[in-house]
Amino acid sequence: MKRLGLIIMGALAGILADAQEVADSAAIKFKELAEVAVTAKRMNFIKDGVAAIPEAQEKSVATSGYSLLEIMKLPMLNYNPQTNTVSLQTGEDVKYYINGVSATSEEVDKILPKEVKRVEVMRRPMDPRYEGSTGVVNFVVRQRDSGGYVSASFSPSIIYNKGDGSVFAKYSKGKWSYLAMAGAYYENSDGDSTLRRLRVTTTDGRDVTNNSRWHETSRKQRQYYAGIQAVRTAKNGNQIVLRAGNRSFDDPHMDSEGSTDYDGRKWGYESRQSDSHHSPYVGSRVLVNFANKSTLSVSATVGMTFAKTWSDYESEAGRIENRTDEKAVSPRVSASYMLPIGSRSELSASLSGSANFVRADYRGSVNSDERLTSEDYSAGVRWNYTLSDTWSARVDVSVPVSAITVNGGKRTTDVNADYSISVDGRVGNSHSLSIMSRAWVQGRFLSSYNTLDRVDRPGEGTAGNMDLKPGTIITARYGICGFQATMCS
Repeated sequence: MKRLGLIIMGALAGILADAQEVADSAAIKFKELAEVAVTAKRMNFIKDGVAAIPEAQEKSVATSGYSLLEIMKLPMLNYNPQTNTVSLQTGEDVKYYINGVSATSEEVDKILPKEVKRVEVMRRPMDPRYEGSTGVVNFVVRQRDSGGYVSASFSPSIIYNKGDGSVFAKYSKGKWSYLAMAGAYYENSDGDSTLRRLRVTTTDGRDVTNNSRWHETSRKQRQYYAGIQAVRTAKNGNQIVLRAGNRSFDDPHMDSEGSTDYDGRKWGYESRQSDSHHSPYVGSRVLVNFANKSTLSVSATVGMTFAKTWSDYESEAGRIENRTDEKAVSPRVSASYMLPIGSRSELSASLSGSANFVRADYRGSVNSDERLTSEDYSAGVRWNYTLSDTWSARVDVSVPVSAITVNGGKRTTDVNADYSISVDGRVGNSHSLSIMSRAWVQGRFLSSYNTLDRVDRPGEGTAGNMDLKPGTIITARYGICGFQATMCS
């Protein structure tokens, strides 16, 4: 009887073990299915790209828009955490947007990760609000009906005697949202020095030794930025964006001294330099959605640059002082219109124009005045056709025009043509594929700028200074056909 009881207990134990094994297997399968469902939910294919939904844990760990991109590790992006730069896997740079409005790097840095609903990554999107950008990262964040937040930070480095600080504020009320930001960066250093020794053998067998010592006595670098923005968004999606700001860079004290011993001849030198750059800007954009589902975007921006540089170089050979005063005005206007054609295709047209009016005055060892006017215009048409739920084809044609005038001389104009055919889609549920064939006909890629040719002699103190002869450089480039295919997962 006792033996029969043991047999029954063993059988029950085996049944319970089998049941536990079945339950564990079912739990594992359920867990796998749940993870697959979460993964599928996090990455959705959208028009012209994908939308990634960050998990709650990722948002709780992230401290900014940049760190959120780093933590999410989106396969279609290349992210460099050292420089906070992002590019597509195809190599193109991306432009940042927040809820479809262009954003600066400071705005991306001040995004509250907990308010991010999703991150959209698009390549050559058709939507006019993205202004024909090749690569786009659009943060879709929660819109507040009323209220906002203020963020402030200061990060000093005692060891390197530098640091940066910023203040960021955002507020929403009804259809309007407002943004204000300001920041500064500083860097100080004293006593930096470099000792260099170079020994060479001449053709006649002599050994020549060059000993040089360079010592930087002081440096104070400052960078400032400030900006404001107001956005009005209606229920139908119509939008008005107004923005203004300024960026400044000051390096008022760069004093250095040194001595050189070259083949028995010794001399010393002193150098002083200061730089100052200020770039104010003002801009606006209007986005209109029409009843026929078409969209029009018009934007205008005016930027200015005020730059001054002063340098003083002194040695036994004499003293050279140079001053540069540069002023520039850069207006830009662009318009883009997208029209749906039927249920499967869209047609968009774009126009843009920009100019750069530069006046540079050089005073010192030589005197030179430059008046440079550069103009860039472009007209383009883009047609997109949806082949299926997962594939689309696109044709792009654009005609860029460049013109340059130097010192009131003859205006040089260059007209080009650029066109491409591409197919984009996805393979399965987790891979995207893009194939593009591009050709461009380009006569001359013009770049013109002032240069000062120098005749520098060792020990005479002219190295590194503008000297003797002003001139102008124009370069030319020709285009060829290209083909590329990219697959992301």
